[in-house]
Amino acid sequence: MEDKQITIHINIRIILIIPFLFLFNAHLFGQRFLDKLNALPPSLVEKAPEFDIDKKFIFSIDSTNKVFIIQDIRRNPETKEFNIDQIINEIPLNDLSAGSFKSVRDQYDKSIINLNIGTVNNKLSIIQYFLRYDEVVAINILDILQLGPWRYSEQLESDFKEIIPKVTESMSDKSYSTNYFRPIRNLYKFNTNRVIAIGIRDSVKAFKDGYYYAAGLTNPPCYSKDITFSNSRLLKKIKNELKRNDIAIKERNPVFIRINSNGVVESIYLPDLSLSDNKKIAIKNVDQLNPGNESGVNVKSKILLILK
Repeated sequence: MEDKQITIHINIRIILIIPFLFLFNAHLFGQRFLDKLNALPPSLVEKAPEFDIDKKFIFSIDSTNKVFIIQDIRRNPETKEFNIDQIINEIPLNDLSAGSFKSVRDQYDKSIINLNIGTVNNKLSIIQYFLRYDEVVAINILDILQLGPWRYSEQLESDFKEIIPKVTESMSDKSYSTNYFRPIRNLYKFNTNRVIAIGIRDSVKAFKDGYYYAAGLTNPPCYSKDITFSNSRLLKKIKNELKRNDIAIKERNPVFIRINSNGVVESIYLPDLSLSDNKKIAIKNVDQLNPGNESGVNVKSKILLILK
């Protein structure tokens, strides 16, 4: 199938705001809170390349790196076939507050409701990965993320409001200081030549946490026998580790890999696996790489791959 160039544009409307929820750690909140989020129905059907889609949002927490991960799974509403375009979002937990999560009724169409997530004031740190055919083709940095839209119902609004008291009790940042009441910002951190990125390009390659996206480095991390970074070799090592632990994977599992400035794999996290299964993965069994290098300096790097 011939690939087409993609144009990405961010257009988010922030309107009627209702407090929703906050997640800090899977242990503190308990799996039931993630279960409630994951039980949200698919979004309304939208137009998309290949075929019309709905969106199913899958929520998880990487407690090792303290990040909230949201998979925006785009699929055929009838057959559940994956669309060629997918999005995965990664949010530092420390950049969320009591006011970060809001359920939002559309200003012009009250039959529509969305879920918005905003970082605390002055934080631009929501990492949004755009994938096409399971390859990261662009990375956008946001301060406000919109999920949905859903058809409004009293039951859905009730579901949104149900865990508000628990949220308030469990938050480390009790403030309601967020980016909602200022112009929305977004910067493109990375894009391939297959993407036209509409918006401001970030001249600094590193994310706020000091990691670089591996593919955006002048010299990405690689194995000594490879000229460039080998996804297939790294994926094979991870698959072998999953097989060794009798961990079954579903179709198209995302995997986040962090590599330190010495080329040592620091962490491997699969959002589709349970916390206990993630803990079974022995990082020591994944070979060390030559570290990523930028401007003559070895740097920490981050990789998002899709296991098939």
